[in-house]
Amino acid sequence: MQECRPRTTSTLGARLKTSLPIALVVLQSVACGTLAHGTNQTIEIASIPPGARVRFEPADIELVTPAVVELPRKRDQLATFELAGHDPRARQINRQISGWFVANLLLGGIPGMLIDLLTGGAWMLEPDQIEIELSPTFVPERNP
Repeated sequence: MQECRPRTTSTLGARLKTSLPIALVVLQSVACGTLAHGTNQTIEIASIPPGARVRFEPADIELVTPAVVELPRKRDQLATFELAGHDPRARQINRQISGWFVANLLLGGIPGMLIDLLTGGAWMLEPDQIEIELSPTFVPERNP
């Protein structure tokens, strides 16, 4: 016959002891920026007049305006606009800390912050819309 002994730890207490550490690890692995807005950002690009070739560095992307482009949030970008008969122009697209990255302090902790920094989810690109007016190239007249 088995002896009936009182349990020293309740079933709920035992579950909490094993579940709580697992839950904390899962919560700390949340990367708020990466989950909330991803590692790329959509940027609207236009030129006056339209039809300019735009090159993004260091993303190594080329397109013709007007267009929408997906750029990695991880780095600043330089957009160079060129159109025949017009002076080229460039526009810097800078990364700034995302509010979602700061949310990691409350939700994701250090692991979430590291994931966002490594993937680019910690950043927002500014501006998210670019419209450049290209000036016609000035060609001086020659006097014979």
